[in-house]
Amino acid sequence: MILHNIVPSPTHSLSVLIETLEKHAIVVPDDVKAAVPLSYYAVTTRYPGHYEPINNHEYKAALKMAETIVGWVEEQF
Repeated sequence: MILHNIVPSPTHSLSVLIETLEKHAIVVPDDVKAAVPLSYYAVTTRYPGHYEPINNHEYKAALKMAETIVGWVEEQF
């Protein structure tokens, strides 16, 4: 966003951030959009509490989504 002089809103919601990019005519790949469920982890674990543990499959899926987003962002530079 900064690369395009866009001021991001203070949010952990990937869907809001993606919508902002698209409003500025930035094409967001479908595999990046598919990573929106990662927002769940940012929001639910922001504050101390008791959380249901994630299993190995969920961990690997979340890691792959995060790597997809980071890879796409790095390509933008």
